Amino acid sequence: MDYRKEMASLSRYSSRYLDEKEAAYLLGLKPQTLANWRSLRRGPAYSRLGVGGSIRYRFEDLLRFAEAGRIEPER
Repeated sequence: MDYRKEMASLSRYSSRYLDEKEAAYLLGLKPQTLANWRSLRRGPAYSRLGVGGSIRYRFEDLLRFAEAGRIEPER
């Protein structure tokens, strides 16, 4: 996998909402994990849109969630 190409493609997400599959891919998770977390009121912030309640995640919220789990090793 070409990580430089992958990272360049992430810029297209920076100002939009991602669906559950895109969000799971970005975080390296399965969509079912996000669904489980929502039912437990855990995980990244999300929005439920429209009458059907489709789930969307803001790119910035996903990055914030990933950063909150960051661990600095002792030096």
